[in-house]
Amino acid sequence: MVGRTLREKKNPTPIIMLTARGDLPTKIQALDMGADDFLAKPFSFDELLAHLRALLRRPRQIRSNILRLGDLKLDIKKREVTRGRKIINLSRKEFAYWNICWPIRVPRLSAPPF
Repeated sequence: MVGRTLREKKNPTPIIMLTARGDLPTKIQALDMGADDFLAKPFSFDELLAHLRALLRRPRQIRSNILRLGDLKLDIKKREVTRGRKIINLSRKEFAYWNICWPIRVPRLSAPPF
């Protein structure tokens, strides 16, 4: 599981396990392997957002207002996204989505955090 690998590398990225299997042994295994939360299908989008908000309320280490993944850069203060040298125009909702889905501020990532 990706969660175990992230935890072994001391990566604090929050993990919500979204799965069709909601039995107790699966939940326990996912949480023991590094997931911070577990949500079994079917679930509503509002329920998923509530779980995301709960994760975001937890203390987190903020290292930078600039998020990088390869040549993709998200600047929180400027509210600007660039790929290479090209600016990507995002609506306020799209930018908010990126900010929620990438909650840990790290100076540079070499691979996706999930």
